Amino acid sequence: MRCWSWVAWCGGAVTASAPGGQPVRNLVLATLGFLVCFWAWALLGPLGPGLKERLGLSFAEQSLLVAVPVVVGSLGRVPVGALTDRFGARVMFPAVSLATVVPVLALAYLQSSYPALIVAGFFLGIGGTAFAVGVPLVSAWYPPARRGFALGVFGIGMGGTAVANFTTVRIAEEYGERAPFLLVAAILAGYAVLAAVLLRDARRAPAAADRPCGVPPRSPGWQSPGSCASSMRSGSAASSRSASTCPPTCAPRTG
Repeated sequence: MRCWSWVAWCGGAVTASAPGGQPVRNLVLATLGFLVCFWAWALLGPLGPGLKERLGLSFAEQSLLVAVPVVVGSLGRVPVGALTDRFGARVMFPAVSLATVVPVLALAYLQSSYPALIVAGFFLGIGGTAFAVGVPLVSAWYPPARRGFALGVFGIGMGGTAVANFTTVRIAEEYGERAPFLLVAAILAGYAVLAAVLLRDARRAPAAADRPCGVPPRSPGWQSPGSCASSMRSGSAASSRSASTCPPTCAPRTG
């Protein structure tokens, strides 16, 4: 309860401009998605010793099996982060979650083949890219004075690896070797639906470089550089009128 009040306090500076407590809601959803994706990302690690014994793997083969998702998830954050900049977290969080479902289900049924495990582990690395989706989402919803705390809350999602380590082997022993993968796949699919319905990207105000000093974002008196340039082309009279409201770089030069 106290932790939730801290999160609410952290969103207090921006909830006035975002009705319904959207910063807090999006922070919670991002943290949940991060945790679930990291849970899936770390599924192979706890099962490594058992797979080594069952398939007769060498230490190097076991290490490769566990390392492939980690390497792919780490390097994959670069393109996934770029896609998040382009399409937003509302699209990318469900997409990453659903894309991770496929290798998780494959691992449930392909545990008797080492090459198949390597291929499935490669695509399992997609789950590790969720970090690059959540950071820009949370950063956009919170001002600099509260952003560090919000990102710290989001970082709790890294505990998904601990969830995998604590539960995967126990669930496999109690309910069968496929059970942890089927459970995580169902949770990922459920989260993808939840994120698609509830997650929202923060609206971005025009950058400071695109508006004159002293004119607030979306001010009725503000004109973009493009509209200013077209006004100047219409004649000197229009240029005189637009010079007072356009950025300095767009104002007509004299002398």
